[in-house]
Amino acid sequence: MIINGKKYIVISNQKMTRKLYLNEILYISHQSRRTDFVTTNCKFYMYCPMKSIKEYLSDDFYFCGNNLIINLEKVISVESCEVIFENESKVQISRSVYVPLKQFYAAYLIEKRQKKIKET
Repeated sequence: MIINGKKYIVISNQKMTRKLYLNEILYISHQSRRTDFVTTNCKFYMYCPMKSIKEYLSDDFYFCGNNLIINLEKVISVESCEVIFENESKVQISRSVYVPLKQFYAAYLIEKRQKKIKET
């Protein structure tokens, strides 16, 4: 969904319903039936399959298998099987995800830099 040019997801569970802008999300993790949305300051959850979330995400999100989605815009570094975010929080990734993610992240950064150069 989009409001004022910003995309967002509606998070709803038994305790609350909230609008969560995509640019606030660091990563999304899924275990059992629970999906956690981790931001710089908070963690929100709802019970839903990961598949239902994918359609609302932008190209800034990378799918690390069935249980983890990261926001590349918030990543500072990908190293030694972990992702480090702007707020210095870390999330572990498997060795099988590490190399493809590292390569994709490098290409993502190069593409963003080229877009900025073209804009100026």
